[in-house]
Amino acid sequence: MRYIIYSFLIFKFLIFSISDTNAQDSLKVALALKYELEKPTLKWPISKVKRFDAVVSGKQLEENGVVVVLRTQSKRLRELGVISRNPEISERQRSNLKLKIEGIKQESKLINTALISNFTTNYEFSDVYFVYDSSLTDLKNGVTSGIFVDSKTKKVDNSIKLTATNFYICNYTLVSSSNESEGLVIYNSKMERVKEPFPGIAVAGSSGLNMLLQLLTSDDTYLNRKIEKDILKLERNLTILMEKGDREFKQP
Repeated sequence: MRYIIYSFLIFKFLIFSISDTNAQDSLKVALALKYELEKPTLKWPISKVKRFDAVVSGKQLEENGVVVVLRTQSKRLRELGVISRNPEISERQRSNLKLKIEGIKQESKLINTALISNFTTNYEFSDVYFVYDSSLTDLKNGVTSGIFVDSKTKKVDNSIKLTATNFYICNYTLVSSSNESEGLVIYNSKMERVKEPFPGIAVAGSSGLNMLLQLLTSDDTYLNRKIEKDILKLERNLTILMEKGDREFKQP
């Protein structure tokens, strides 16, 4: 009888086809057995399906970990370097380009330090891995070692390996082009943004307050405080997501 019930539940989830990969389908089937399914799945409103899908994504992140992207901006720096070596530009332009290159390098260093420090100390929802943006293509192509960064040395450590396939990626990047605000954005392993109601964007405070903080403090102090608040907000949002999922879907 148990085999028949489990088979029926699995059949219903496969028909509904919430996800687009076999691994995600399997996890949803497993959660279907863990969570309450008193109402037939096929009769769920789309809002409930989306909430369940968000909980599944949260469970995947919790179990498989998040890869945090560290900045090098290597492509942009190469392009600026090529321009700065152009003999046709003026010395003033060359000097300004060199200052811009140094500013990008310094900002990347400050952001990376803040990300590593605060994810290490303030984030507990899942395992954390670090990777430089120059290795993102390798990561998306299935490379599981030789690209991850040691949090202490900030250098690639070949001993760090990622065994999970349904991991998530977190990038500190632009979240709004209108006010140029930056924050944490969550992607799946294919570098696709995770759909709402999953809390895939974490930006603490308003853009106005963040700009004021930036004016009143040094760059390193501002970035560290800003990223710390964003990470705490991400942690809080993920925890709330799973708590709500337990209340709505988990068996009594």
